[in-house]
Amino acid sequence: VYAAMDPRWQGRGAGRELWNHCLSALLDKHEVTELACETRSDQERGIRFLQDRGFVLKKSAHESELEVIGYDLTEPLRRRRGLLAQGIEFLSVAELSTDDPAWFEKYHKLRMEFQADMMYPPTPLTLEEHWAEHQSNREFDPSMTLVAVRDGEWMAYTALRQSGADPTLWWTSLTGVGRAHRRLGLASALKTTAIEAVQQRGGSRIRTDNDARNPMFKINQAFGFRLLPDIQNWRRPLRGEADIREVLR
Repeated sequence: VYAAMDPRWQGRGAGRELWNHCLSALLDKHEVTELACETRSDQERGIRFLQDRGFVLKKSAHESELEVIGYDLTEPLRRRRGLLAQGIEFLSVAELSTDDPAWFEKYHKLRMEFQADMMYPPTPLTLEEHWAEHQSNREFDPSMTLVAVRDGEWMAYTALRQSGADPTLWWTSLTGVGRAHRRLGLASALKTTAIEAVQQRGGSRIRTDNDARNPMFKINQAFGFRLLPDIQNWRRPLRGEADIREVLR
């Protein structure tokens, strides 16, 4: 469930009326067993709203942002040159797909491998399911999906998407390294390549969110990403009429 309220109207009951109206319409048409909402940790009014309706905090992710205008890449580029000397290239999917008809199979294999380590329980997709998902993904930008590759083998990749609300803001949607290639510095080299790419596209900021247990969190901190308020995921099971009455208050 997504809802947002103009700050000028907060605390006047408009949000509650909107919530009740939309949720009633949803429950009239569909059998709903659970509701999910997100807030930021600094949105005290929104947090109280959810808590009053029985929502429970399930997960927090650290959101952070890097200002890339004028960012000094001298040292990261030096480290990346060490990987280039080992025959590792950092190329976009737009470049790779031009000469490699099997590019999506490699993309699929790599993503499923590291995604299995990030998600529990793992939810693997078949190649056909992944292709169908990819075809409908309007945020995928082949020129901003950057891959570490050696001798045709895809070792790691990072994907960026441009904000629809602010074209100077880019989000890191996913970064992962294949199991056989971890602890080589590929994630940091891809981060360097991503900063370069955003600078070249005229971007001003890169934003991302990570679980604190994710190795990318420490990598982002090392690059100087500034912490923003956490993104919080709230859940509310609906098991019967009593639950529905509590949600519609």
